[in-house]
Amino acid sequence: MREVVQRGLYYDELEQGVVYRHRPGRTLTEADDVLFSTLTMNHQALHLDAAWAATQPFGQRLVNSMMTLSTLVGLSVGQVTQGTIVANLGFREVEFPRPLFHGDTLYAETEVVEKRLSASRPGQGVVTLEHRGYDQRGQLVARAVRTALFWTRAAHEESTAASGASGTSEASGSAESSSRPAAADHAVAAAEHVSGSRAAAEHVSGSRILPDSGDNRMFGGGLVERGEPAEPVEPSEPAESAESAEGARPSERSAAASSSAPATADHAVAAAEHVPGSRNEPDSGDNRMFGAEPAEPAEPAAAAEPVEPGRNRGDGPVLRGVDEEGAW
Repeated sequence: MREVVQRGLYYDELEQGVVYRHRPGRTLTEADDVLFSTLTMNHQALHLDAAWAATQPFGQRLVNSMMTLSTLVGLSVGQVTQGTIVANLGFREVEFPRPLFHGDTLYAETEVVEKRLSASRPGQGVVTLEHRGYDQRGQLVARAVRTALFWTRAAHEESTAASGASGTSEASGSAESSSRPAAADHAVAAAEHVSGSRAAAEHVSGSRILPDSGDNRMFGGGLVERGEPAEPVEPSEPAESAESAEGARPSERSAAASSSAPATADHAVAAAEHVPGSRNEPDSGDNRMFGAEPAEPAEPAAAAEPVEPGRNRGDGPVLRGVDEEGAW
């Protein structure tokens, strides 16, 4: 299948004295001008301050001339320099005979002024271009002469082919050398995924560790070999008698059982005591929460004093607009 790639013109395709007209044009809006000016830190009031610009000779804001120049050159890229230029060497004779205003459309054309092969860079040539910009009324609004370094077609195709062959060999060598480490990384990632799932399972079971489980491994705690009994923790309060435990309510028995579990890590203690300890009854005898001391029973709240209808709760005057029942 034959392919055609969009590009500009090579040195040997450019003809001196030929004018290349570029389409489409570009309508320059207020948003374009404000964005370009602020991006380039150009806070000139002629571009940004509509009220002030209205008092100036043109009576309105002007399009930033640097944006006009950039757009003028940009309009020529697709037809003249896309993929065929080596470097832009410089500008000269830049001028703006008339201003552009928001909403104006810029059209561009490029003339090849002169060309010569480079004496120091084989396969490349120096070309002088003149860009001219016109508004929608056909008036010249910008002109710039610049010099650029172009590829010859044969030299560019040879350079591209050499670069492609070198890139292919480097890519294949890199892929071969990195295939084994990549496989190893994949295996490590898979192992970590499995062990991470196991750690998640232990995180759930670890919050309800039994004295004889032999496994008190937690995320932040030290590792204990399986089968090794966990060290018991001194209870913070005297344990209740077996008779009282037998006669206790289910919630109380859960609290007693959780308080006797080994404290393998703060996280395990918090998880074990969170459910039963957060709903301690006044007479459960267990109000221990996350290592805090037993809390004193709260005193009963004082009854609120009755408020006369139509009065504030303080000693202020009667509220206007309040009826006998105290409603607004």
